[in-house]
Amino acid sequence: MNKHHRESTKRLHSAGFETKCTKKNHLLVLHEGRVVTCFAGTPSDHRSWRNSMAPLRRLSTLQKKDDDA
Repeated sequence: MNKHHRESTKRLHSAGFETKCTKKNHLLVLHEGRVVTCFAGTPSDHRSWRNSMAPLRRLSTLQKKDDDA
């Protein structure tokens, strides 16, 4: 796992997510036992990181709306 993944993993854990590293060095992000997103071990383009972050942003937005209701 590279430096960027380690820093992200710490932030995700503090936000309540669980992470697992796959055999092919991908980083799986889980919430309540379900896979939310997967970060590539070696991303092929500059959008890869943003595309993987989108479901996390959506989930955190949904959680905030549920807390307000």
